[in-house]
Amino acid sequence: MGSLWHQLALFFLAILYPVVVPVQTTPNTDLINQLKSPDREIRLAAATKLKRVPDLTVGDFQAITDFVIRDIKDALVPRRDTRAEPPTRRDLAISADDTTIPRIKADPNRHTGTFFTLVAGLRASDLYHAEAAYPRADFHLFRLDQFNEDGRHLPGGDGYAYISRLNGAVLSGLVVSAEEGGGDPAIVRLKCLIREEYRHLSRDPEDIIEIVDWQLVRPDGRGWGGWNFGGVTDGLMALSFGGEAGAGALADIATRPESYGSDYADIWLRGSALTLILEAGKGFPPQGRAAVLARLDSGLANLTRMDTPASRQVVNRFIEVAASLRGMGTEKSYADQTKSFDPSARAANLLKMGQNLEKVGNKKGALGFYKDIMAKFPDTESAKAAEKRISEIGK
Repeated sequence: MGSLWHQLALFFLAILYPVVVPVQTTPNTDLINQLKSPDREIRLAAATKLKRVPDLTVGDFQAITDFVIRDIKDALVPRRDTRAEPPTRRDLAISADDTTIPRIKADPNRHTGTFFTLVAGLRASDLYHAEAAYPRADFHLFRLDQFNEDGRHLPGGDGYAYISRLNGAVLSGLVVSAEEGGGDPAIVRLKCLIREEYRHLSRDPEDIIEIVDWQLVRPDGRGWGGWNFGGVTDGLMALSFGGEAGAGALADIATRPESYGSDYADIWLRGSALTLILEAGKGFPPQGRAAVLARLDSGLANLTRMDTPASRQVVNRFIEVAASLRGMGTEKSYADQTKSFDPSARAANLLKMGQNLEKVGNKKGALGFYKDIMAKFPDTESAKAAEKRISEIGK
């Protein structure tokens, strides 16, 4: 999934909020207690206020980290008991800020390259119109069906919307559950965009809508609940604005030894934390970046021990972020940094990862690192050690 980190970066462009200096702040104790509520809507509402609290403490960072780890499972991990909320079509809380598919058809340029919201019923679809940009292996596809306020079908209110499988597992579960129930489609409020670079793939812009986030009608029917990714992203962003201590908390999230519940959740949360560390690091002095790098390095062994498809992807991203952080403050780009790495040092690092895997009994994973050393750094001392280990455990 070469575009995976690009997808995450584009996602954060959609939810980044500006740093604001508030006139008044919510007491941290009350806010942190709300983040621990058993009611997810209370937790999500509290998370939206984090950006208005300029004096978060190290203790607050730990509470925010715990909240993020808890909420990622609600946002990304499908559950057997997941069901779409059952509002009737007449209960649709369409606001003046929501657009319609007929408006998109009438003025596609206005809706291209910018974010908009719309309310629709969703059904799973297999009619991929733009596989060059949205391959079925990487994206879910839904048919959109919009309704008038009186509950009747909106003429011309049909379209198609894609969402990355990385982000859309829970939404797909909601849609399938609603269809299996035999009633109305899952009724959802969507945050979307139409990408300028994909317009040439379809003459109908309403067929290449991309979903960024979604809301469900609250259980009591009184308006929409929080954005599905709102809590996690608000929590991560609060940590990214927390200086070196906040970046340290992000490093702990990126290198946590336990899984977050699924490969998608692991990739999404760890990758997002690394992306935000890189962004935050641009404002740190050299010693601050060094401290964050040390925190990352100390947790790298956790990822190598996991040896899952997700952790291997995260390790690759980890290497990119670490190289970029080390290169900040110099004239060297990331590519220059990676090229200038001492081959012996890189081979030694891979050898250490392989040895870590051996220690926890993962011989197959260790062999992968040893063979990588032999292929890429054959003239190093580590290659000799790797060759020896291959001969001993590769039989």
